[in-house]
Parts: sequence; structure tokens; C-alpha cells
Amino acid sequence: QIFSASRIDIPTAWQMPQGGIDPGEEPRAAAIRELREETGVRSAEIVAEGPQLVDI
Repeated sequence: QIFSASRIDIPTAWQMPQGGIDPGEEPRAAAIRELREETGVRSAEIVAEGPQLVDI
């Protein structure tokens, strides 16, 4: 199980704790990197992906 929460400052956005995409990094790679950094999980796979949002 993974913890994800709705942002208070952007009600339509969801985020893993302290998640972010580094410059030039692909979103899928960032998701796996953040999962490892924040939880230590190393055996996960992406099974679904939400729509891409426009930068705010």
C-alpha cells in the first residue's frame, strides 16, 4: 500500500509526501525514485497512470 494525499493548496492535485519531478526527469522515473526515497520500497511497478496536468 502507498500513502497519497490531496494537496490543500491545489484541491484537484494528489501527491506522495515530498514528491517532485527533477528537471529533465520523466514522470514515471520520478514516481519510482520518490517511492524509493520516501519509503525504501524497491519492488514496485506502475499499474496505472492518471492524466497529465498542466503546470500551475
